[in-house]
Amino acid sequence: MEKILPYTAIFVSALSLIGTYWFNRRLMGVQSMSHLAHLIQLERGIADIPSVFKFHGITEDNIKEAGVTPEELAYLVVSTTAGGVYHRTHSPGDEKAFIEGSYRYKMCSTGEFRKAWPLVKNMMNESDFTKRIDATIILIEST
Repeated sequence: MEKILPYTAIFVSALSLIGTYWFNRRLMGVQSMSHLAHLIQLERGIADIPSVFKFHGITEDNIKEAGVTPEELAYLVVSTTAGGVYHRTHSPGDEKAFIEGSYRYKMCSTGEFRKAWPLVKNMMNESDFTKRIDATIILIEST
């Protein structure tokens, strides 16, 4: 019995460490999602004041050249921001193209999105998610 006790303690400690790690990862995901609501609300407001695009180096001419309205560009920014947060939580490190038929693949397959993507990307930090969108666009345009 005395020989089993140290092994039991080590086993319980290891389980505790694994449980703590798992809990912290889940907590980070929940916190990211709660911050997302505030971020989306802020980015939705961009459509109401399109002149704020200038703070991201985007001019009215850039928006016209991309073939979208300020409201549509604001929608794309909100959509990709939400996708980026989700991706960081559920698929960190994945840079492969999105699967054909998926929500993001369908979005990337439209010429309108691909034309507006450089402006949207300009408003985002480079991440695994933006690399995934780039990879999807390259895949679509190569076929």
